[in-house]
Amino acid sequence: MANVSIGAASPVFGELRGSGPLRVLLVGLYSGQYPAVGETHGLSVVAGAIEQLGPELVESVEVCDLVATASERVDQVVSSIRDTQPHVLGLAINYGTFSVFERSVSELRAELGSGSALLLGGALATYLSEDLLQIEPSAMVVRGEGDVAVPRLLEALVGAGNYSMVPNLSFVSADGSVHNGPRELVEPDQIASPSRRHLRPFAQGGYQIFAESSRACSWAVCTFCLRGLTDVDGNSGEYRRRHADSILRDLDSLAELGVDALTFSDEDFLGGGLSSVEDMVGVIGPALRERGIAFDVSATIRSIFDSDDDRNSRDRKSALLSQLAEFGLRKVFLGIESGSRTQLRRYAKGHSATEAAAASHRVIDSGIALELGWIMFDPLCSPDEIVENASFLADNELVPYVSSLTAELRVQRGSSYLRLLENEERRTGARLYERDLNRDTLSYPVVYRDPLVAELVEASQRHQRAAYTIAYPVKNMTRYGRSLLGDGHEGVVEALQQYRRDLLQAILGSLGAGSRVAAEFDRQAELALGDLADSFLAAVASLELDALPPVLRDTVESATSYRRGGP
Repeated sequence: MANVSIGAASPVFGELRGSGPLRVLLVGLYSGQYPAVGETHGLSVVAGAIEQLGPELVESVEVCDLVATASERVDQVVSSIRDTQPHVLGLAINYGTFSVFERSVSELRAELGSGSALLLGGALATYLSEDLLQIEPSAMVVRGEGDVAVPRLLEALVGAGNYSMVPNLSFVSADGSVHNGPRELVEPDQIASPSRRHLRPFAQGGYQIFAESSRACSWAVCTFCLRGLTDVDGNSGEYRRRHADSILRDLDSLAELGVDALTFSDEDFLGGGLSSVEDMVGVIGPALRERGIAFDVSATIRSIFDSDDDRNSRDRKSALLSQLAEFGLRKVFLGIESGSRTQLRRYAKGHSATEAAAASHRVIDSGIALELGWIMFDPLCSPDEIVENASFLADNELVPYVSSLTAELRVQRGSSYLRLLENEERRTGARLYERDLNRDTLSYPVVYRDPLVAELVEASQRHQRAAYTIAYPVKNMTRYGRSLLGDGHEGVVEALQQYRRDLLQAILGSLGAGSRVAAEFDRQAELALGDLADSFLAAVASLELDALPPVLRDTVESATSYRRGGP
């Protein structure tokens, strides 16, 4: 990233140099655009890394995670600032929260006072450091892994050292230019055990809690994926597996909190060599079972089924899945994304549709729940590819497992797919994306090349706006096993599966409707959402509404309102 002029003074971090042990408050911002409820895992990891510095450097570390309370309001943050009087306030600015930060930073900075410092991290901070510094020039921004940057920054501050060489750190220099420190990844043996004292009230009851066994991705090629958060060069060589003994320490701390279900945050839980995966599972699998902790993971297709495997490797992978099921594995997320040969090539997924189907059914046959990542629409797709996708799902009986059937590819700044669009624009002269970046999602508005696809996507977007406050939160409530829905969980899961089947039929029906593409999709999709709303309301009818978490109460209200005004 080139240095640019911001035109502001140096950050107030300089005022803290040599000031003695620091009080640190870490905050996870929340966005209703991403209504998941649980832990901001990176925040817990950074808190654990800070605690390792010891009392001579850090007086206290407190965490206020708004994702656990599903609230965009910063009242709780203001209260925490008043209670802790931090020297350093760290904000995790993850997807959806750029606008939350933009409208809240003045209030938080005023409450923090001029003698304390503001540190910004998280996914959006990694990619939008200069944008954030334009808004708040006195801040420092962490790009990439915070457990590399933050402890070293605090060491430099307390020891009156030179923080300009702290890795992964950006700030405004005295001359108004943006200084970007060198990028660095944390070594596996230096990954700290997360600090989760703040999560004790949320350890049970359907809140999503994370553990971590690896970082980055062993594939790292997909054209739509940004790699800068846990990578520097963005290649498979940066995949790192955490040492088993450190994972065991983390599991002990989770069990002590009373956690009985977690999600591994790994992009690729089964990545790396098969022997190393077997060794890791052989150690942590029994530990998970002994502690009574069920778990979910994400995996790549070929880590489960690879057509190039010999018989021995296939048998070992099958045995590994069976072992994991015995140890408590509830669900596997597979990023299939497409069943179309040409679309898969455009996405650079590295697997075939045949391999994807085989991997999916290997998971199902192991008695493990399955969730499929899916990108039905991308700006360059054709009606034939959509039909091919639909046929793949129907023929392989995979529709119920798709996370979001009408998902669109998000064209993000810095992605390889963006370069594909730009090449197509140069070739055809057509404009395929608008240059107005959405900083909450890091994505650009796109134009669909095929008119029929464009009409179908427009109808799908209308439906998604109606479904957003019903289908999306219901999916998040049910995707991690035991949920906030209690005894109604299974019924709502079945209703979601049927909703997806109905949506697929709406897509196929609209493509066969001639000039009535949008009208036919609207009709069928509206009926599908109405049935889902009915099933959800029936499932929660026996629950005490006032005692429910806000996200669940809001979903009940949305479903009720939709049924009153719906079909």
